[in-house]
Amino acid sequence: MCFELSSPDEGVRGSAFRRLCRWIVYASKLGVRVLVVHAAFPRPSLDMRYDEVIKRIIELNVSYVKELAKLAEDHGVIVAVENCMEPWFCSSPPDLLLLMEAAASEHVGVCVDTGHFNVNSINPADAIRRLSGYIVATHLHDNDGRHDQHLPPLSGNIDWRGVMGAFRGAGYEGPLIYEFGSFGGQSPRNVVETLKLVTEYLKALT
Repeated sequence: MCFELSSPDEGVRGSAFRRLCRWIVYASKLGVRVLVVHAAFPRPSLDMRYDEVIKRIIELNVSYVKELAKLAEDHGVIVAVENCMEPWFCSSPPDLLLLMEAAASEHVGVCVDTGHFNVNSINPADAIRRLSGYIVATHLHDNDGRHDQHLPPLSGNIDWRGVMGAFRGAGYEGPLIYEFGSFGGQSPRNVVETLKLVTEYLKALT
């Protein structure tokens, strides 16, 4: 979907965008309040200069987010743009702020992915503070700062005390959603216990 939204083929782009619009409608019917999406990403190409690619991707994403804002408002849904991995657009707070300002809508916000910021060498707590006022969803996970490992909090090198303090300072009161991909081979019982301990610790920091 991310690549299709930035396809040079107008038909492919249009089809992908219509599909995204349908998801907003489905979310509304299912009672989903926040729908997390990724920005449009370009496929590597030798046909365009880097500055041309960046300009085109910004134009596409600004156009998309303005249209999505209108549709989301009509259906009572909030669209949350997730920060992604470098080198893609929306991997940094300035990219996300650009879209938020373009949308200028309470129905478009940011989904903070702590692990992605960490791998991108962006302090998650600093990013949260910069995005204050726009955060509507979270994907919480940890890593070693080099790989997108999707580990439970406290399993990598993210400063969770700083992260939770930043959320508190930003006035974020929404759910804290985990996005894990690995538990180091733990048994299901141990996974449950790990989640309980992590949750209790994070709650104590808020």
